[in-house]
Amino acid sequence: MMRRIFIAGFLVMFLFTLRAEDLISTLQEKGYSHYSYRCRFSSQSLAKKYTLKASGEVLFREGKGLVIKGTLDWGKGRKGEQVLLVNDKEFLLYNSLTRTAIRLDLIRLKQVLGDKFAYINPLGRYDLRNPFIMSGIVPGSIKFLKEEGEDYLFQMTIYPNPELGLPRKPYTGKLWVDKEKGLLKKMELLEGGKSVYSITYTDWKVNVDIPDKEFRFSPPPDTQVRDFTSQWLRKK
Repeated sequence: MMRRIFIAGFLVMFLFTLRAEDLISTLQEKGYSHYSYRCRFSSQSLAKKYTLKASGEVLFREGKGLVIKGTLDWGKGRKGEQVLLVNDKEFLLYNSLTRTAIRLDLIRLKQVLGDKFAYINPLGRYDLRNPFIMSGIVPGSIKFLKEEGEDYLFQMTIYPNPELGLPRKPYTGKLWVDKEKGLLKKMELLEGGKSVYSITYTDWKVNVDIPDKEFRFSPPPDTQVRDFTSQWLRKK
C-alpha cells in the first residue's frame, strides 16, 4: 500500500515537472514573439527600517533595448527618480536622490567573457518577455502551481536584488505570467507566508511603435557616474 502511494506521488510530481517545462517553453515562445512593449508598474518592498514604494513605466524595443523609469518613495518625504537603461552597449542605473549613476560597459564584458556573457546579460535579466531567467532565481526550482484567471502561477526559490533593501537570502517567489502573451504580470516574494515584496505590471501595449528618443538618457551634469566594469570583472 505504501509503495503504491509513493509511486502515485512520484508520478504526480513527475507530471507537474513536465507540465512546468512545457509551459515555460511555450510561454517563452509567446513572449519573444513581441518585438516591443510598454507597460506601467507599481511595487512595494518591506525592508527592515522602511517601506520602499516605486511606480513608473517599462519600455522595450528590439534593437534599441530596455528602459525602466519611475519614482522611488522611501517615506518621510524622501522621494527620488530612478532610470535604468540597458542596450547592446551599456547598463546604466541613475538615482536622483543620491545623484549617482552606476555604469557597466557591456561591449567590454562581451569581449572578456565571450560565450559566458549570455548568462549574465542584464538585458535578458530585466526583459519581461522571459521572467523565468530573471536574476536571483535558483536554477531548477521553478514549479507550476495552477491556472489563475488569465495567468499561469509559478513558484520558485529566489534571491532578491540588493536594491530592494531585503536581506540577501532565499525567499519563496511567485510569478504570474499571462497565458496568451507570455509576459510577466506580477512577482511576489514571501517569507514565512508573508509578502515582503511585490511588483505588478499593468496597461500592457505590445508590438507598438516606440520612438528612438525614448531609449536615450544622459544623467544630469552634477551626477557622479561610477563605472563598475573593471570591478565587476575582478569579482568574476
